[in-house]
Amino acid sequence: MTKETLEQRLERLERLEFYLNLMREFAVDPETFALWDYVIQEGVNENQTKQILDVLRVHHSNIKSAVETVVPIPDLEDLFTKIIPLLHIEGRTTNMEKVMQVLRRASKLPIFPYLKKHL
Repeated sequence: MTKETLEQRLERLERLEFYLNLMREFAVDPETFALWDYVIQEGVNENQTKQILDVLRVHHSNIKSAVETVVPIPDLEDLFTKIIPLLHIEGRTTNMEKVMQVLRRASKLPIFPYLKKHL
């Protein structure tokens, strides 16, 4: 068994605190906050989660603008290109199905109403 360094212990503690905060929301409404279940299950850290949410916010904003200006909705190719590298966690590979799973879960969050309508 390898010894954990102090830095590794601190990272683990920060991750557990992050997961605890996510679990509070998940416990109140598991369906709405299903993305948090994925984050915890896959071991996504807070920084990675923020990066994923940032990419989703930009895409959501693009969808909203397209709807409001009556132009074609942006396709998912660009979104896939940006999300896939963020889902490569600790050497695990990802695929389109995993990305769609993340998108379906994220679309339930209250901050992404247009995402749900345009998946």
